[in-house]
Amino acid sequence: MKRFASINDTANEFIAELYVRLDRTVSAFGETCLNCKACCDFGRAGHRLFVTNLELAYFVAKVPEVKRPRGSVCPYLDPSTGCTVRQIRPVGCRAFFCKPPEGYDPHSITEQALREIKSFVDREKTPYQYCEWLGALDQLV
Repeated sequence: MKRFASINDTANEFIAELYVRLDRTVSAFGETCLNCKACCDFGRAGHRLFVTNLELAYFVAKVPEVKRPRGSVCPYLDPSTGCTVRQIRPVGCRAFFCKPPEGYDPHSITEQALREIKSFVDREKTPYQYCEWLGALDQLV
């Protein structure tokens, strides 16, 4: 299996803490993902999900199996129950809502998280890459 990056304990802890902070920021808007599954079909929703290599390495370290995407649907979508990797989903999934509340700006929230990741990788002197989710998963399998 190919990897975009390996993840050490420091990076693992950083991403886990970032996700907790991000979830708190998002929930302050009184909104949480209802796991309606609509955004997990990227083609139908009309968007693409991008991730950093650090998020991807965290995901790969935590997920039991890297699955190959088929078409434009996230391979971790269960049609009945929704996201099967909810606890380790990337920044883009955490910040995006199919029906965002008034005044909610997913772009600024995502950009802030990406600045934090970029700052971390610069400090740790590790590579930084930003890639499309489905394509990255496909390359990992």
